[in-house]
Amino acid sequence: MRHLEQIFSIKGKTAFITGAGSGLGQHTAILFAKLGAKVVITDINEQGLQETATAIEAESGQVLSLVMDVRQQESVKTCVAQAVEHFDRIDIVLNCAAVIYYEPFLATSQDNWDQNYEVDLRGSWFVCREIAEHMIQHNIKGSMINLASSLCHRTQKDLTPYNAIKAGVAHMSRSMALELMEHGIRVNAVAPGFIATNMVKAFLETDDGKKAVTSVPMKRAADLSELEGLMVFLASNASSYMSGSLLMIDGGLAYNEILIP
Repeated sequence: MRHLEQIFSIKGKTAFITGAGSGLGQHTAILFAKLGAKVVITDINEQGLQETATAIEAESGQVLSLVMDVRQQESVKTCVAQAVEHFDRIDIVLNCAAVIYYEPFLATSQDNWDQNYEVDLRGSWFVCREIAEHMIQHNIKGSMINLASSLCHRTQKDLTPYNAIKAGVAHMSRSMALELMEHGIRVNAVAPGFIATNMVKAFLETDDGKKAVTSVPMKRAADLSELEGLMVFLASNASSYMSGSLLMIDGGLAYNEILIP
């Protein structure tokens, strides 16, 4: 039992988390802090960041809160430098910053396409590249976790940019894993289905959302707590022989034969 506690431990490690002002990023930041990690929380949403920081501080956790725009390379560079100055190192990266727009293909605006690309894909690339350079320079055998989607293996109408870009996140993670492996840096991606975050709840309450849940074999959306084990596993040494993997956590949705009408 002691051995299991050690390999799953993230105590004393520093985690850099994007999209930490809400949803999965916020939930995981609070979880990691409770488990003894030092947490750097970043988001463009300053109010959400304050809520996350308050929750961590209430548990006597160590947190550094930074307003960051993943779309801007200089913003990423500045925040990574501040994180390293404050905590000396970064061991874990979790990219949760994301946007989603429900629009028919023929009505999709260029602006919404660009936002999906700049936040979900290019933003993750900016963060991973900047922190990878820090890890290599200081010989840190780190773990990077990118947020993909079960839409990597299926499709959903009115989400063409999101479908394509989340598939891109998965393949980018594989590519980075291959190149960073020689430095002992692991890169994996998580592919959730419907998670009951604030961003998704509004959709799940619509007629299309209710239909969508019926196509999940488990017949429900996930609670955020149901992703905790996977996040700790990937962040810790328990997953030391894994890199370039895409881990599905979607209630069987991606491989169900029923598609949303």
